Amino acid sequence: MAPLVTDDDLKYTLSANSSIELGGGYELAVDQIDVKGKKANLVLKHDGNELNSSIVTTGDGMSGDWIFKTDVLNDKNVQVLRVHVKDVFQGTKDSIVEIEGLWLADYLNAFEVKSDEDYGKWEAYDVNSQRLSYVAKDISLSSGAVIDLGQNWSLKVQDGFEIPPAERDEDYEFNNRFYLFEEYTEPGKYELRSAVSFANRPVDRLGILNFYSFFNFPGFFYDLDKHLFTEFLLAIPDGTKFTDDLSSFAYVTTYVHTDYEYLPNDGLGEDQTLLNSWDSGYDVMGYFGELYVPFNIVDISGFHEHDATKLEKFAPLVIDSDDKHTLNKGGFIELGKGYTLHILDIDVEGNQAHLELQKDGTILNSSIVTTSSEPGGSNWIFKDKVLGTSDVQILRVHVENVFRGEKDDLVSIDGLWLTDYQNAVSIDQGDEVGLLEYHGVYGPDEIYIGPSSEQWLVFGLKNNLSLSDGMDLQIAENLNIRAESGTNGIPPSGPVSKMSLPSYYISDLRYYFYSIAEIEELGSGSGNNDNGSNNTSNGSNNTSSSDNDNTKGVEKEEGQPVGSSFNVLAALALAFFIALLILIIAYLYMRYRARKKAAEMGNPNMKS
Repeated sequence: MAPLVTDDDLKYTLSANSSIELGGGYELAVDQIDVKGKKANLVLKHDGNELNSSIVTTGDGMSGDWIFKTDVLNDKNVQVLRVHVKDVFQGTKDSIVEIEGLWLADYLNAFEVKSDEDYGKWEAYDVNSQRLSYVAKDISLSSGAVIDLGQNWSLKVQDGFEIPPAERDEDYEFNNRFYLFEEYTEPGKYELRSAVSFANRPVDRLGILNFYSFFNFPGFFYDLDKHLFTEFLLAIPDGTKFTDDLSSFAYVTTYVHTDYEYLPNDGLGEDQTLLNSWDSGYDVMGYFGELYVPFNIVDISGFHEHDATKLEKFAPLVIDSDDKHTLNKGGFIELGKGYTLHILDIDVEGNQAHLELQKDGTILNSSIVTTSSEPGGSNWIFKDKVLGTSDVQILRVHVENVFRGEKDDLVSIDGLWLTDYQNAVSIDQGDEVGLLEYHGVYGPDEIYIGPSSEQWLVFGLKNNLSLSDGMDLQIAENLNIRAESGTNGIPPSGPVSKMSLPSYYISDLRYYFYSIAEIEELGSGSGNNDNGSNNTSNGSNNTSSSDNDNTKGVEKEEGQPVGSSFNVLAALALAFFIALLILIIAYLYMRYRARKKAAEMGNPNMKS
């Protein structure tokens, strides 16, 4: 077998000495065109080297096809290329060849499957001319494991996989979770596809799923370790049409409560209240596949106020981590999305560290944190007024320790949490999101699709949406639909009537939903520099806040370092200054020598 390079019916109009990039290093070039003879000389190349060529004739009963067959892996006359030339004609300036049909196999990378060869954990089970079967045997699943099966396939196992039955939570049937995945690391855009559904088929007869969640759509948010999910899509067409009725098409999402990754578990006080605000957790919500935090309202001590949760205002989650970072003065942590946490100063004697939050080199807030062994101590909690809502938690940092190292004073940070509040979202009833309209917040008595929830954000179609063959349409945000018609399965050989075909052979209009995951080149991130508040406060559990409804930062004061980018610019400026100083000194020295020489020669016009 060989990888398929291309199979399309796109129309290409080319002149002589032009070509089509087919993929995999292959190209189809047009060498010469004979309009009178209705002929075109085509050349197949790979990495610039000619592989084969043919003169194709079209018109007058000629097929206009070039079918290139060659010997591959000791098999004779294997088809590797098929081209259909639709027409050859004289254009306004040049002779033109019109190609409408391309098919190519990467025969240069063909390979033979052998029954005595395994692929990773895949062992050959049944290899013959009709079927290839492989079995992965003796796979041991363990907590948090990522198991490479081979051929780019792996298994991801939840943390806490080996939970004894007595310790399982109420959702015990969802414990011991794992899933199969294929990993992509090359930069590019990749499609995350839902299960496929069919129009014009009774849903109950075939058991087709028209209800989408994390189970059958990987484009929706899901946390395997904590079993968190919030998004659901109902898509039941009336024939080949989705109506604007919520019973036909509805996207809904809600919130779930979760723990911070840094979890001290200081327990409960005498009045049965939590001792540490980190233990109070926060709410999360999937929104068209991305993870957001409904505005996390916290009190003066940083405890989450559940009753204040409102879903219609939310911000992307940047980081939630309990990784340990040990830094000296001037060090910083890349938090993501352009945010950085900087160490401005360390006072070992006072058990204090001066921290600063920046975004793209712009100061957003700072605080002096005093370490303490008391519950709730050693924290910096930055909250602000965002989109008209007060006491929104933006940043939470836990400073584990301040100490003197062998050379420098050091600070150890083991708890980080941040939302991208500068890109917060607010929606109101009637707002349009792509082809959808936001219907508002629904209560638990009005809608029930997934887990019990007090609030649901509900979206429906603005207008009816008809499915059609070849449809590829963006519905909203990163939610798309694709529809195709065709025959499913391998039809039986011999003449048969349509009535005698099983249902899975009948031509159907089928559709699925997908989102796009993009892997960017390293270092391609960007951010915004704008203006706003800058507050500094002291204490063992510092809460900095501002009543200004402004989510932006202030420009860095002149002379203060701004991480690695500042250091590079400072070094360049210093080098430029030194070079300029050397040039000035050399120039003055040359003028001095010239004047001295002129004076010695008695030049009256040269003054000393």
